[in-house]
Amino acid sequence: MPLSTRSLRELIEVFEQSGQSILDAEGHRLRGMPSWELARCEALSDRELEQWMEPIGYAGSYPAFCGDERVPVDIEEDDVQGRYRYRCPDTFRTKYVSDDLVAVYAVRAA
Repeated sequence: MPLSTRSLRELIEVFEQSGQSILDAEGHRLRGMPSWELARCEALSDRELEQWMEPIGYAGSYPAFCGDERVPVDIEEDDVQGRYRYRCPDTFRTKYVSDDLVAVYAVRAA
């Protein structure tokens, strides 16, 4: 499938950023890109990203809003499957995010 120039530029950026190190909940290092970063790719469709990327695990922290800023907060798997929870740094209430939001993706080997 041919990519537009803008999509190709985003894909190159995804390849470069996917080498970053992210800790999972157990403290293991994952080399990939969190899905909240992948969501910033506007030119690449979900289908195109799926062709190039694969999930390899889940991040151990999440950039939650605290006022107008985002701050990293620790997340943990919830009792409900497919959901993670964290303590809101603003309200100190428990908040939830879906596992697809905190998934970490790496470039497919092929």
